[in-house]
Amino acid sequence: MRIRLTARTNITVSGFILTTSIQILNPILAIYVYRELSATPAEVGIIFAVFALAGLLLRVGLAFLVSPDRLGALLLLGLVVNTLSITGYYVVDTIEGMLVMRIIHGAAIALDNTTMLTLIGLVVANEGEIARSLSRYTAAVAMGLMTGPAIATVVVAVLGTREAILASALISAPTIILGYLFIRRSRGIWLGPVHHHTTVKEFITIIRGVGIRLASSIFFLFSVVYGVFLAYAPLIAGPRLGLADEIITILFLGYFGISFITRVLLPRLLGLLGAQNLLILSLTISAAGLAIVGLSGSPQLFILGFELIGIGHGITFPVTAIIAARTVAPQFRVLGNAIYLGAWDVGTLLGPLVGALLAPYLSIGQLIALAAIAPLVAALLALNLKKTGIH
Repeated sequence: MRIRLTARTNITVSGFILTTSIQILNPILAIYVYRELSATPAEVGIIFAVFALAGLLLRVGLAFLVSPDRLGALLLLGLVVNTLSITGYYVVDTIEGMLVMRIIHGAAIALDNTTMLTLIGLVVANEGEIARSLSRYTAAVAMGLMTGPAIATVVVAVLGTREAILASALISAPTIILGYLFIRRSRGIWLGPVHHHTTVKEFITIIRGVGIRLASSIFFLFSVVYGVFLAYAPLIAGPRLGLADEIITILFLGYFGISFITRVLLPRLLGLLGAQNLLILSLTISAAGLAIVGLSGSPQLFILGFELIGIGHGITFPVTAIIAARTVAPQFRVLGNAIYLGAWDVGTLLGPLVGALLAPYLSIGQLIALAAIAPLVAALLALNLKKTGIH
């Protein structure tokens, strides 16, 4: 049991550090590329889209070719490449170079997120511990989502935007040590069978399941929201509203601070409203937030909409993750999580990509407001949640 707890702690802490390093980057990357590399709004969208595309392609291969006993080694590989690719952001000074780094980094993050989300559900004593293990892991991720923008705010204010990229790379480096320690401490404690490669028939069987299909669909639609929001909201905050870079990072700190609070309150909210009503409410709030961010003409309204979307983020991810984990058998969780997280990749790919295509015809604000359609459709899908048996 002690070995299991230690292995889970390694994964949980790694998730926190990895998320922190990424969230140092995310609030500043669009502004950095737009201003320092002279990218157009369409090019900003493409830079975010290729990141998601690389992650999607990697997850597909991971689902079919990897067995659970190899996940530790793949996690370590992903953590090494993650740190190196962030360092590459600091080095490159062209749009083309940034595109290459984004492709490499997107693949590394997909590898890390899929393996960690799978491992945290496998390194448990029994099935009853899965929800608790996932809850702790997602709470650690939520803390990283909040810690990253806080660090970015300080570094940007004191040293500058480019130096925040270097800080992200340095902070991510300890995950390499944790990944190595996980491999040493987790041998022989897998819950599911090993050396199992997914067949096409098994893939079809899994995606026919109502739970994984519904969780992935809702997660996909919210990821469209996040992809558009991450790529284009900073461009409204800076160029249109005149907010300084450190103010933008503070907005992301508030966004993920609210997200973290909602995750802490999630058990109580689920008990009060139920999973279906809670998802519908959070997705509707997200749609309202997008409309406000896109159409607002003042910093005050922009901030309000910004933080409303954070509420939806804080609820949608853990609820859909629990649905996916509880409705997929342990031996198929690599595939189940690849499908679930692949939905995020598709959404964060399509959101900025469609935005890049529409950028010549619509304003950035109109693009963001238009994305409000996605969470409203997701709210309609959530009406079918009772079919999964999870209330």
